[in-house]
Amino acid sequence: MKTILRKGQILVAAVVLAVLSLTLGVVASSSLIKRVSMRTQADDLSKALAAAEGAAERMLVENTSVLEEYINYGNCGSACTWQVQDLNGQIISAQVSLSYAGETTDMFDTEVETDEVFQLNLNGYTSGASIDVCWNTPSSIYASYIKNESGTIVSTPYAHNAVNTSVPENNFDSSFASHGFSNCFTVTADGTPVMLRVRPMYLNARIYFVPQSGQSIPKQGILITSVGTAGDAVKKVKVLKSTAIAPIIFDYSIFQKSPEYSLSNSIM
Repeated sequence: MKTILRKGQILVAAVVLAVLSLTLGVVASSSLIKRVSMRTQADDLSKALAAAEGAAERMLVENTSVLEEYINYGNCGSACTWQVQDLNGQIISAQVSLSYAGETTDMFDTEVETDEVFQLNLNGYTSGASIDVCWNTPSSIYASYIKNESGTIVSTPYAHNAVNTSVPENNFDSSFASHGFSNCFTVTADGTPVMLRVRPMYLNARIYFVPQSGQSIPKQGILITSVGTAGDAVKKVKVLKSTAIAPIIFDYSIFQKSPEYSLSNSIM
């Protein structure tokens, strides 16, 4: 009887050890599979992003007139499709779609880095209509409204701090909260509108241009949307091929009152 009992105990111990070993093996295998899957997914995400960026860059080097033809005809065919097979036989692809940026009554927004300039094209905007410039960061914004006044290019400067500014000593004008944004100021177009140049100071800012009700933001360039795919991974890249933008020194040249005098913002 004791022999049978001992044999039973040994059998139970053997079964427990077998189950424990099997469990450990399953856990180890599951962990390995998970790591391999995550690594594969990360590789696919990198490939999808590279494909999306590559296809977008290919469109950026095309002439604007060619891209406009693609948009106007509603199809760019094989020019908007990119595909390659890697060394492992995986198909990596990208699909590009093109559209005009602007040409809408909706607001237009863009990210602008500190001391860089974004130029909003206002050709065709209605004289007498307003446009609000809004942002949410504590940045201060310098803006220059450029117009054609009887054949003369004229600049009207704007300088506004955020509502809760940390630099009141610069004596910029105050902004106001509007349209759901923390900071806004209004530019009223007069003369023949040409452009509105904005420059964030102290911090980067995503700037929103809100047209007056019933007005449309003019065309700002071509929006290139590229979607890259590798396996189950998908990455999207958006790039704006903007209309021509004057360099930052342009703002200083506007203040040149006369060839005989140095640059100045004083009234002569």
